[in-house]
Formats: sequence, structure tokens, C-alpha cells
Amino acid sequence: MRFVGALARSCADALGETVAGVILHGSLTLGDYLPGRSDVDLLVVVDDPLTDARSAALTQAAAAYQARAPGRVDLRVVTRQVAGAPTPAPPMEAYIEITPASGSELHVERRHPGERDLVVEFSMCAPMVEAWSARRRPS
Repeated sequence: MRFVGALARSCADALGETVAGVILHGSLTLGDYLPGRSDVDLLVVVDDPLTDARSAALTQAAAAYQARAPGRVDLRVVTRQVAGAPTPAPPMEAYIEITPASGSELHVERRHPGERDLVVEFSMCAPMVEAWSARRRPS
């Protein structure tokens, strides 16, 4: 899906060097995505906590894709440390819900206290986070 690739690149560009990876997961990757019913799940893993400037840049990047969203998009941002050692309700640096343009604003939460479902998402994404980590380590 071109939309997801473009959104992932835009998020990575907005966050800059701190991005360890942007991972698509959920129904779209499992082959059971239903247009109009399923959501799109993106997990952004960053090396460092988000600054106000990076958070604002990410929100702006996400807002630019609202009109083109195929349905709800759940964009979650966590640090590599949180992804590497999840708790029962891992905290997020940010949660952004993008819904197709309907005159509503993006739902944005900074420093979200945690979400139980995130542990399941980490388990699906862990191999990808480890691969990115290995590629970014100096030789």
C-alpha cells in the first residue's frame, strides 16, 4: 500500500536521526486487512525520547496524510529501551490516531502512560527492531 510507505517515510524524515525503525504490523501484514473496517498499525521506534520539536514535526507529518488515510491509522512511538524491555503496559512517547478527513483534528497524545496491547505488537515487531539495531551499530 503506497499510503503506508509514504507515511512511514514522512514520519522517519520528521523525526530524523533518532529513528531506529518504522514498522508496519497488524492486519495489513497478516493478510486479513479489510478496507473500511481494519485499521493500519505503524510502530515507530526511536533511540531517544521525543523533544517538543520532534513531536510537533511528527504531528505535522501525520496531519499531511489525514485526507488520504484509507481508514483509521494508529501511529505509536516508543523508545528502543521500551521496545527492548516491555512492561505489562509499555509507555509511549506519542500516540497519534489518524482518521480520514472528516473535519476532525488528529487525536494526539504525548507521553502516553501505557497500553496493554502494545506488548503483543512488540512481540510481532521484535525481530525487525533487532535487525535495525544490528545495522546501526558501528563495526
